[in-house]
Amino acid sequence: MITVSNENKTRVDYLVYKEVEKTLTLVKTASDTLNDTGDIESTTLDNASSHLKCAIDMLNHYLQENA
Repeated sequence: MITVSNENKTRVDYLVYKEVEKTLTLVKTASDTLNDTGDIESTTLDNASSHLKCAIDMLNHYLQENA
């Protein structure tokens, strides 16, 4: 028998998973847009791009762990 708290946890886990999927899509779009600037000499943009790549990797890792 499933308790109410288990049902709530399952519901919340599902909602969090869906939000992380949406966030991953937005971060990928941001990364693509940043890469399309064509500014290859800016260390600031390169740093931002590296952080976005890290965010993409971590979000993918979260989704794989919680699938």
